[in-house]
Amino acid sequence: MESKLATNHTPNQKSIYTRTSLDERINAVTGGAELIPITLLPRLLPIAYQSIKNQICNGTFQLEIVFFNGKNCVRTADVARLIQNSIDTEKSLWKKVGRPSNQERAMSAAVVKDKETPHLK
Repeated sequence: MESKLATNHTPNQKSIYTRTSLDERINAVTGGAELIPITLLPRLLPIAYQSIKNQICNGTFQLEIVFFNGKNCVRTADVARLIQNSIDTEKSLWKKVGRPSNQERAMSAAVVKDKETPHLK
């Protein structure tokens, strides 16, 4: 079983963002390859390359790593599945940064208050 490895590290950025379906966008980045080097993952996922390397070393990376041709790679189908699952479950791949909004702070304070005083209900 011969596996194709994505080697196109400089795809046309415009073509990535003008595609309509998820499969077309991934295909534009990978060139139809079955395996994607982790160097290309930041173009598909909202995570930095160094963070990917750190997660692999810590064993917390969400995708299975395949070592091919001396490179850490992931399967294209696994990346597509991860993105699709995050869309379907409305769980964002993006990590929320910054201070919580006033609404979020009020919600968390209400939850804490309800836990502290269950007898008042």
